[in-house]
Amino acid sequence: MLQMIDIEKMNWFISEYNSYNPLVCTLINIKKNITNYSIELIIDLECKDVRFLIPRLIKVLHQCGKQEYQVHLVDMRKLPLKVVGFNEIIYKVPTIVVKEKEKEIFRIVEKTTNSVEIEKELELGLKNIQLKI
Repeated sequence: MLQMIDIEKMNWFISEYNSYNPLVCTLINIKKNITNYSIELIIDLECKDVRFLIPRLIKVLHQCGKQEYQVHLVDMRKLPLKVVGFNEIIYKVPTIVVKEKEKEIFRIVEKTTNSVEIEKELELGLKNIQLKI
């Protein structure tokens, strides 16, 4: 079962959010492509990756003009988990799901690939969507 929360008021979130400086050139590309998509975050507050990855992602979203997203809280000890509204089972957190008209388009799971910044990972996912169209 998913529980929705507002993490933007938590101390660890505020600290990481304020100190992170996203790559400006990447933000330009994300901003062009993000408007038609919704973002859902599946997290566990005990997960170390959540405490740096999610504040960074949300800062990127904010700087791209995307103020709306949903955060769902799960218990890592109860994974894997099949959740209504998601195409695939949730195996790891954080899981960042990008949807178009309630249909999952792509996801970023647990960590970024090849140690790239979260905004680069989001940019690549959005670019791959555009290539498929």
